[in-house]
Amino acid sequence: VRVFAVPLCDAGAAVATGSAETFAMLGITLSVGNNTSTTFSANAVDSAGNVSGCSGNATYVEDSTTPAAPAGTGVTPQGPANNNAPVVSGVAEANTTIRIYAGDTTCTATPTTGAVSDAGQFAVTVAVGDNTTTSFYGRVVDSAGNVGSCTAVPLNAVPYIEDSNAPAAPGAPDLDAGSDTGASNSDNITNNATPTLPGTVEGFAMV
Repeated sequence: VRVFAVPLCDAGAAVATGSAETFAMLGITLSVGNNTSTTFSANAVDSAGNVSGCSGNATYVEDSTTPAAPAGTGVTPQGPANNNAPVVSGVAEANTTIRIYAGDTTCTATPTTGAVSDAGQFAVTVAVGDNTTTSFYGRVVDSAGNVGSCTAVPLNAVPYIEDSNAPAAPGAPDLDAGSDTGASNSDNITNNATPTLPGTVEGFAMV
């Protein structure tokens, strides 16, 4: 069997030869350059020197290029949130696999994985614990198995805060002195139909 590094066994010397048994059982080892696309074809020559027709073409792509690190575009929902499954979004090399690491700056722990679309976008749901603050890191693996570097900065510019703790009950409201009309501004008796009632509550909470 003669193997050519051109389509249709076109004129030129074969790049490799081997017996029919080797070709059928083990295959014939060839050599190609890094980051190249090569179309191979083959024919057979019998012991009498008769040459067969050419095989079909087979194109082999050698990819040694490491994909670039991904970049984050956001986390949904924004923290603080009572949500243990935020979605980390970003951009990366198209048609690759994104690996996301929660709190792991070296990208060596067990990741959450997802697909990067044809448009080079990803949105991956990750798990976080109750009442935690998490930065996410990532790396990309392409279809040839090349593993990209870990992100130097988190995918989320602001750490994601998961908050499952209910706030403490607010303090009892007390009529504002400016709303307390009449003889006393501290007896909580007023003819003001839109009084102001100040009180105390956990920071950033809604009353």
